[in-house]
Amino acid sequence: MQKLLADRDQLLRNYAQRADDETRIQINEINADIMQSYIDIKRSRWEQLCSNLDYKTPNSRLWKLAKALDRAQPQEENSNSITKSNGSLTIDDQEAAEELRKFYSNESRLTFGREDKKVGIVARNLVKTCRQVSTPNQVFSNYFTTSELMYAIQQMDNNKSTGPDGIHGKFLENIGPYGRERLLYIFNLSWKVGVLPKQWKNAVIIPVRKPNKEANSVGSYRPIALTCIPCKLMERIILRRITHHLMELNLIPEEQYGFCRGHSTIDQILYFAQSVRDAHNLKPT
Repeated sequence: MQKLLADRDQLLRNYAQRADDETRIQINEINADIMQSYIDIKRSRWEQLCSNLDYKTPNSRLWKLAKALDRAQPQEENSNSITKSNGSLTIDDQEAAEELRKFYSNESRLTFGREDKKVGIVARNLVKTCRQVSTPNQVFSNYFTTSELMYAIQQMDNNKSTGPDGIHGKFLENIGPYGRERLLYIFNLSWKVGVLPKQWKNAVIIPVRKPNKEANSVGSYRPIALTCIPCKLMERIILRRITHHLMELNLIPEEQYGFCRGHSTIDQILYFAQSVRDAHNLKPT
């Protein structure tokens, strides 16, 4: 399949430079070969999928499979091409990726006012000087422990995709004592000096098409950033410390339901609706 796709891309480039009937016929023939190869691969993968289903298969996977088989569900169009700004279509994945990069780059440019810039300067200065001031709160000064690392590994979803470093969650789940010691050393060094490894600041961008959007439109894809899993692991440890600090000192107001474990913003809507009903019932008749 890969060779067929590469040959077709080359023919499309040739046809874009010199449109002739012979090249067009070759493109049609290779498209037919690609379609037949796709059907064969799809049938083989379906047989392999069915042979691997058993009582241990997760319900989430079965649900996705059933949803994909339901013909009543709206079927999405598939396309490997993106419409460029001049109206033409991209002819390979590299061109499509470049068009998406340009679009995301333009969309991510934010404009900041004078007050926003002042706040940014103050925040950066605070970050630079905060480690020069000692704090009695051990939550923000103590090094991370092995127990904290192990708890974070246990709570981590090991099926997540890898980031730019290629380190998978399964690797960290089965890492040995020496590996845990080295990983903890990296975390504590970063925690001490206030600097993240450079690679942790990068991400792999995966475009995911929005529901019911055109497949060849550059604005139909939502960028999903895949960061390094070790960085996510360290974030989980820090988040647990901060959450414990906030809960212990009762710094989260009782009205706060969003991003709180065991709470839902829907609950607040229900409470508000009930308060309105109670107020109506108390009105004098």
